[in-house]
Amino acid sequence: YTAGPDFAFRLAVRMVDPATVDLSSLRFVKSGGEPVRWSSVKAFEERFSLPGGVVVPGYGLGEATLGVTEHVPGENVPVDERGNVSCGAANPGLEVEAGSSAHASREILVRGETVFAGYFEAPGETGRILRDGWLHTGDTGYLDSDGRLFVLGRREGMIKRAGSLIAPRELEEAAQRAEGVRVAAATSIRDAQDHTDVIVVAVEAEVSSRRPADQIAGDVSREVVATLGFAPGRVCVLPPRSIPRTENGKVRHSRLQTLLHEGLCDGAPAQ
Repeated sequence: YTAGPDFAFRLAVRMVDPATVDLSSLRFVKSGGEPVRWSSVKAFEERFSLPGGVVVPGYGLGEATLGVTEHVPGENVPVDERGNVSCGAANPGLEVEAGSSAHASREILVRGETVFAGYFEAPGETGRILRDGWLHTGDTGYLDSDGRLFVLGRREGMIKRAGSLIAPRELEEAAQRAEGVRVAAATSIRDAQDHTDVIVVAVEAEVSSRRPADQIAGDVSREVVATLGFAPGRVCVLPPRSIPRTENGKVRHSRLQTLLHEGLCDGAPAQ
């Protein structure tokens, strides 16, 4: 048994030679910590010749003593029409509230016996996140008719377009299908002139790629159009390690927004 976030499975597929590892004893791999991509799950299982169903999506956070919802090995894992992956039903002793569909998502709330009592010597922060017995996770998602949770992403990272919300994962997964893209991150920024939200996809090119940046940007834009039916307002190709990430490798979308406002893409080839 082991576990990791979605980006760890993508890294393994790209960087690990299957001939150098023996995964014959692997029976159960939990994927969580960030929105799960079904493409990552299938690519990992295929790359390392694992039977389908070994990688199991789940959802949790430290404030709920980690596990909140999960699938069990071999269980059918639904994927909705927008590519959002089910993270399973609530574990025993827990209640989960969220939106009713991908088009009507809202903050995920958790209540139950494994939810923490509060942050150490931080009553203000505790009161902000624990209200009326519910843990306010800061994540956005919805529950289907069978009580399975679909996690779209962090609330502050959701992208507004034409009156609806788009999960960054939708754009990022499309962008990473473009040849030469190593990492992709999507967000939106406010245009200072017309005060509209502009969707930006920032990508880092593979170190070994010799493709011109403008070609990569064009391919990213076309992949987004093919998948979502619209083009991002801007695609910028950045040097390695330009996209801000946490210490364990997750994209920091709020920090990316700040850097974009400060001119991160200024001078970068764009489409």
